[in-house]
Amino acid sequence: MKKTWIAALILGAALAMGTTAFAEEAALKTIGTEAEGAYKVQIKNGTGRELSGFELRKIGTQEFDKKLMADGDVIAPDEEVILYFTPDADAAAAAQTEETAEAEGPKAPTPLYDARVTFKDDNSTAEIPNFPFEDMEGCEIKYEDGLVFIAYKSLTTGEELDTKEEARALIEAVLAAMKAAEEAAAAPAQSGGSSSGGGDYSYSEDYSYSDSGSSSGGGGSSYSEPAYEEPAYEEPAYEEPSGGGDSGGDPGCLDEGLVF
Repeated sequence: MKKTWIAALILGAALAMGTTAFAEEAALKTIGTEAEGAYKVQIKNGTGRELSGFELRKIGTQEFDKKLMADGDVIAPDEEVILYFTPDADAAAAAQTEETAEAEGPKAPTPLYDARVTFKDDNSTAEIPNFPFEDMEGCEIKYEDGLVFIAYKSLTTGEELDTKEEARALIEAVLAAMKAAEEAAAAPAQSGGSSSGGGDYSYSEDYSYSDSGSSSGGGGSSYSEPAYEEPAYEEPAYEEPSGGGDSGGDPGCLDEGLVF
């Protein structure tokens, strides 16, 4: 009889605890839509700031096109909510992985989605890469060391995990891309006409030749041939040589006779 009474107490306590847990979960706010095949995750906002947005995108795509919080919804600091999300049909099929060999041990499924949260106070956003819906029942969104990430318990391995290092790698990649873009914008444009330079340039062969009479010749003027001037000829005046005496010369004529 005593044992029966003790068993009844234990059963009653268990039922009470289960009822309390159900009541607590039922009291939680929900985001997303409950449906067959939907993921169900209990999320705690441990960032210390109000969240006004929670979005998803399939890994490998650009746009966060799955908006789970309606306009005006807010998740307060330390508040817990139930999030429902129904994956795309192709993503759900990809999540069905074969069991691994026992020698390899349990292996968590590959995440299919990235998440992004929006902070209400300044409308800034933070990405949470590789959000592991397939490997958790609940998580806490945290903010530490300038990083937004989640901490959760793996359903597959039972380990306590977080995505802090993934968040750090994402920030470093974004900063590196921004720095590269700034350096590219600040680089001086290459001028044309250089053997090493690229860019648009035009080539013009525009010069004139001037023969100035020097072998080094000047530039910058058109060529003109100098006018030819014929030199003037002057016939020298004739001077008759003076004669007479023994000095020789042409013999003179005297009294119609020759003089020797």
